Amino acid sequence: MDVIKTIEERRSIRKFQDKTVSKEIIEKILELTTKAPSGKNRQPWRFIVLQDRRKDELVSLMKFSLNRDKKQNKSTGSFELSINSINWCCYTNITFSSTGF
Repeated sequence: MDVIKTIEERRSIRKFQDKTVSKEIIEKILELTTKAPSGKNRQPWRFIVLQDRRKDELVSLMKFSLNRDKKQNKSTGSFELSINSINWCCYTNITFSSTGF
């Protein structure tokens, strides 16, 4: 693998296809994610994959929070863009760190 080429050709995806991702692919992505380095090799990750109704519930909660913050004139940064991205995805992955970071 050419690391420099890989870094130079890296890209962000902000538009998604309306396709279902198989459980096997999701599990493989999560398995590969755990290969990333972690401080002192603690590997503190915990994953939650949300699809369908559960993902929609998350989007609803996020929209409620966004609207509340807007009414209180609080800064929302790119929160609305995050909501839209999650809403367009067929699933979303929430990653928690058990170390609090």
